[in-house]
Amino acid sequence: MLERGDGFVYVLIVLLLVAWAWYFAKRRRGLSSGTIPTSGKLVELLKEEGYDIVSGKAKIPVKVDIGDRETDVIMSVDCIVRQNGRKYVVKVEREEGEAVTVKRVRERFLAVCLAFQADGIVVVSADKTRIKHVDIDLRSSFKMHRLRWGVVSFLLGVGLTFFWLY
Repeated sequence: MLERGDGFVYVLIVLLLVAWAWYFAKRRRGLSSGTIPTSGKLVELLKEEGYDIVSGKAKIPVKVDIGDRETDVIMSVDCIVRQNGRKYVVKVEREEGEAVTVKRVRERFLAVCLAFQADGIVVVSADKTRIKHVDIDLRSSFKMHRLRWGVVSFLLGVGLTFFWLY
């Protein structure tokens, strides 16, 4: 049997869950071209290596403040792929001959991986014949920590609600 104020609590809980789901759905979305490439050297090479193409060219706008000057920067990737349940961004090299080194990954590709919330990057040579696969395992422990605290907070809220109601 409902007591006075119970309906308000239920509505509040539902509104919080909807806001939480909307926030995370909005964060996961990027600006993609919407078209998934189906042919070409790049597509064939990625499929040979076992990647599933999820999105074509994708862009994310980033606002950068330098002193009192505000600039908009666009982070872009050539496509987004999945392999073994992990998401990777694909960058096609514009010039031939540079090796993929730790310094180069840190300076050029780390920001892109973080912006697109990817598990790594797939670097494709300029002539689209070779692939370098780079795994970046940065947020795995952070994600589990956030998930654990989210579940604990939810269960505490449910427990307190039941103790308050009954």
